[in-house]
Amino acid sequence: MAFLRSRGNSNPDSAGRVAILRTRKLGDTIAMTPAIEAAAQAGYEVAFVCNPAFRSLFERTPFPLQLETAGRRLRISEGVRIGLRLRRWGCDYFVCQQDIRSGVAAAGVMSGARVRVGWTARKRMGNWPSRFFTQQAVKEDMLPIHIVEANLDVLSSALNHELGSGPLRCWADPSRVERESEAILPREPYLVLHLGTGGSNPPLPPTAYAAIAEGLSRRSGLRLVITGDSKLAETLEGSNHLSLAGTTSLLGLAGVLQHAKALVSVDSGPVHLAASLHTPIVVVYAKKVATPRRYHPWQATYSAIRAEAFCEGCTEAACQSQRTWTCADSVDPEKVVAAALTLLHTERLPDISAASIAEQRSDKSA
Repeated sequence: MAFLRSRGNSNPDSAGRVAILRTRKLGDTIAMTPAIEAAAQAGYEVAFVCNPAFRSLFERTPFPLQLETAGRRLRISEGVRIGLRLRRWGCDYFVCQQDIRSGVAAAGVMSGARVRVGWTARKRMGNWPSRFFTQQAVKEDMLPIHIVEANLDVLSSALNHELGSGPLRCWADPSRVERESEAILPREPYLVLHLGTGGSNPPLPPTAYAAIAEGLSRRSGLRLVITGDSKLAETLEGSNHLSLAGTTSLLGLAGVLQHAKALVSVDSGPVHLAASLHTPIVVVYAKKVATPRRYHPWQATYSAIRAEAFCEGCTEAACQSQRTWTCADSVDPEKVVAAALTLLHTERLPDISAASIAEQRSDKSA
């Protein structure tokens, strides 16, 4: 199998070349940015394989980044293509930050990396895809720690190098963000209510969203902007708000969140996007298995609201199959509104995103 070997690191100043794969949801992708940055700061050359929908968030990294894209569920043929590209790049380490499946195994083997590390469920340890990985991190053992810490632990294990931790990052091109959001931004100060969750968590019932929207509009003194699920937005008729639900691009949403006074949302991708932009967040955690300890906005200003009751036999699989949720129904809209009003009086953290730093340095050198 000599033809599978990596060409190796051709840069004598580099600690090695590491490929990181994470092709799932928006929040998962943004949660990878501290690990990507930590590896680059430690002297490694980094390649990142992400979902093509999120490629625009990595266009202005302050360090070289080899960017590849692949579908959420990596097919074997797609894994082979990605792996061959990484082998030509000279991959030394292949780190899969999601379940080891057949497509991931194909990418890892074809990359020629001498070290291949991935996450697995305990019940899948020893199946044929996982046998191609030199190290495996059991997902159940990582549940008590934050997802960012788990990402860093897995990468540190692969590199045998203790990595530092930083905040979430948004490396989108600022000019593109401005261009895609300029026409839709309100002229007056505003806060954002994001409807829905993208499917990973149960949404609040329409009556709860309506109560939250009414409370925020009446008591905050700010314009309310609605984003997210357009069908849920239709239930808010009569509220004094600006609805952008179902109409914004990812970069347009980034621009809206960047200028917002606060975001109110159930735990979802936009929560972590807002955290990367240093926007204060009220985040609602409904289901029992999705705890603030594991999924809170990393190194951001936030307030967490938990459900007051939970569905019987709460598991990820059971939650996906239900259409009504005891946990979501038990969330008190008044507590959400009160938390948002408190956050509005909290000093916003400065913008320290890598893209803004790079832009400032460019301005100074000009």
